[in-house]
Amino acid sequence: MTPHSDPGLAEEFRARPCGPHSEPLKRLLERFRGVAVAHKHVLVELSHYGPWQAARLGATRDDPVELIAGAVFDRIEDAEWFVFKARWEQHFGQALQD
Repeated sequence: MTPHSDPGLAEEFRARPCGPHSEPLKRLLERFRGVAVAHKHVLVELSHYGPWQAARLGATRDDPVELIAGAVFDRIEDAEWFVFKARWEQHFGQALQD
């Protein structure tokens, strides 16, 4: 386990997805957000103040956004947690449980 893959950081994010965040969690989020755009997990706001749908960006800027079926959320906290879990698994190769 690397310092960034500490499950305690996932627990912290789950408890407060919109912050405030500790410095270690801020560094992890910057790492997640700083990856290349291709196939990055994102949220699409379907209407003002939600609901939100999880999606993946295409391989290039010209490619369409791929909406993830069944991943629509009424609460931004739940949507953020979904994307966090997807990015965690992508970076660390381990799935997080709810």
